[in-house]
Amino acid sequence: MLKNNIAQRYILNENFYAIYDDIILFQNIDASKKIETEIKNNTDNLLIYYLKSKLLFMEAIIEETNNSYDNYHNSFNIIESALKKGNKNSPYYGYCIGNLYLQRGVIGIKSGEYIRASMDLRRGYKYYENNAKKYPNFIFQYNELGLLNSFIGSIPNNYTWLVELIGFKGSLNDGIKQIINVLQISLLRKEFEFLQLESLLYLSYVYKSLNFDNTELNSIIKYSKIISDKYKSSPLYIFIVSSIHEKLKNNSGALDVLNSYYKNKYQQNFYYLDYIMGNLLLHNLDTTALYYFNRYVNQFNGENYIKSSYLKIAWIYLLKDDNKKYNYYLNKVLSNGNNIVEADKQAMNSATLNIVTDKYLLKARLLFDGGYYDKAIKVLSEKDERYYCKSFSLCLEYKYRLARIYDLSNNFNQAIQYYKEVINIGRLEKSYFAANSALMLGHIYENQKKYDDAKKYYNMCLELPLEEYRNSIQQKAKAGLERIGY
Repeated sequence: MLKNNIAQRYILNENFYAIYDDIILFQNIDASKKIETEIKNNTDNLLIYYLKSKLLFMEAIIEETNNSYDNYHNSFNIIESALKKGNKNSPYYGYCIGNLYLQRGVIGIKSGEYIRASMDLRRGYKYYENNAKKYPNFIFQYNELGLLNSFIGSIPNNYTWLVELIGFKGSLNDGIKQIINVLQISLLRKEFEFLQLESLLYLSYVYKSLNFDNTELNSIIKYSKIISDKYKSSPLYIFIVSSIHEKLKNNSGALDVLNSYYKNKYQQNFYYLDYIMGNLLLHNLDTTALYYFNRYVNQFNGENYIKSSYLKIAWIYLLKDDNKKYNYYLNKVLSNGNNIVEADKQAMNSATLNIVTDKYLLKARLLFDGGYYDKAIKVLSEKDERYYCKSFSLCLEYKYRLARIYDLSNNFNQAIQYYKEVINIGRLEKSYFAANSALMLGHIYENQKKYDDAKKYYNMCLELPLEEYRNSIQQKAKAGLERIGY
């Protein structure tokens, strides 16, 4: 057990570790009972309020219901008041309060309350920043601080004025080092073991979101194999490992991970796993994916990934040549869910503009997403280039799909050729094809250590007109520029 010589009011005892593990393992009922018992029996331990906020935060983020949001917000002032009674000379003081504001900021973003969210994120970040200056060896803070630094350091140029205005500073490379340091310490020292899964979650999120290559992504798989076995039954663990396999285009590996998961009756539901399963099956054109998307939209009471799920359901009916149901579910995209996450924005854009989806291009896209490159090429070759280039939009997407397939098949000369064609013919379009082609060219040249060329295309990515996936793509380009030192 950790020794706490700084403040008696922050007690890392066996109950703390047990409750923390219950939360990470989604054993919410057990965690809640233990928290209330500890509050009654050990009123001096302010870390129990930190755990209570963590439990309520996790429930709100995963459930996305009005009730879960209300439970968090209704408890916020009580928890904040309790934590502010702590010893200000303890590193736990700034850490716990900063964490509380960061949590509310994340909830605000997820529920679309951006003004309050930005204020909370700023307050939380300042607490962390000051805490790190006063207590640089306090290991707890570097998971969240590392995550913040990673994303602040990769914010696109057109938003840097906002970062400077609210006082954020950050470095992608420093942020990654901070998270890795926590992860490695948690693997070596028993008293920090409880931080393993969250460190793995944050690191995987950075690597997936900011377009790191397979070396970094595979490091997550390696770490996942050596963390404590007790965390491997957590839905978070299943999510982390399956989504990394999906990012690596190892569709069968991701399916194996999800199929290995057994939810016990005491665990909180994590419906997002159904959404992932639906995607994985669809990547191999397996229309049984319909079951999982339907279960997600029917059982999940939140708003995110609902539009995306209905679009995927529409695609399944397109693959079945059922145009009536295809159009029916396209209309479902318009009337259900919200527009906060990128996948839902893209789904809404497709349904609003009534973008014609070509079945051959759709099949190739899905197979590519699953890593089935030979099958994707075979599907595209069923029609010649004249078929696709009968319209500008189809021709642009056709060349883009070829570029992506050749890129991930390590046929870089062909990939470069098609990426450049996409940029040349689509540079005035607001779709993501040209901008993402520039991003991918930057990535290819970065891996080839042709840093001047990489810089050119990362900057081009930031300059091209773009509406679809704008923040995600530009953030990855900014991250690329930082990685190569520009």
